[in-house]
Amino acid sequence: MIPRIYEGQTVHVVAGGPSLAGFDFSRLNDRAVIAVNRTFEVMPAAQVLYWSDARFFRSWRREIIRHPAPWKASLDLDYQAEELVPPEIHLYRCTGRAGFDPDPASLRHGNNSAYAAMHLAVHLGARRIILLGVDMRFSPEGRSHFHEGYGMLPVDFAKSMLPHFRTLVKPLASFGVEVINASPASALKLWPRMSIDEALAA
Repeated sequence: MIPRIYEGQTVHVVAGGPSLAGFDFSRLNDRAVIAVNRTFEVMPAAQVLYWSDARFFRSWRREIIRHPAPWKASLDLDYQAEELVPPEIHLYRCTGRAGFDPDPASLRHGNNSAYAAMHLAVHLGARRIILLGVDMRFSPEGRSHFHEGYGMLPVDFAKSMLPHFRTLVKPLASFGVEVINASPASALKLWPRMSIDEALAA
C-alpha cells in the first residue's frame, strides 16, 4: 500500500539547479522533503529520495541504500530483469510523459525527475509544494546544477522538460495543491516565484 506520509503538509521538492549553490541545506532538516537525484548527498534528513531512471540507481546504489530515508522511489523503467532491486526501493509504474495519473502506484515523468517528484508529492498527500533548485535553465556561469552534474551531454530544458510542466497545472489545482517556485530566476513560470527565504517563511 502506498503511504500518504505527507498528508496535508507542505512538501519541499529539492532538485539540483544552480540556484542552490551555497544554500544551507540544514535549513530543511525539520521539514518534509523529497530529495531529487543527487540532492540526497547533502540532505541526510530527507524522508523521501526520488530518481527516475535505473542508470542513476546503478551509479549511486551504495549511497542510496545507506541513506536513512524511509521512502526511496523510482520508476519501473530501464531496470534489467536480472537486477536485484532492494525491497526498500519502491518502483512506481510509469504511465507516460505528461499529465497526472491519479493511480497512487503510478507516475508520469515529464522528461525530468523534478516533474515526477511533484507528482509523487501529491500521491504522498502534499497540499503545498515548494520547489527548490527547479531552475530549468543554466546559470549565467553556464552551470546546470549546484553540484558537478552527471557527466552527460547538456540538456535542452526549453524543449525537453519545460513544456510538460504545463500539463500539471490543472490537475494540481483541482486537488487544491498550491505550488511555490523558490527560484526567482527559474524559467518555470507556471507558478508563483519567490526567494528561498520568502518561500520558507510562507
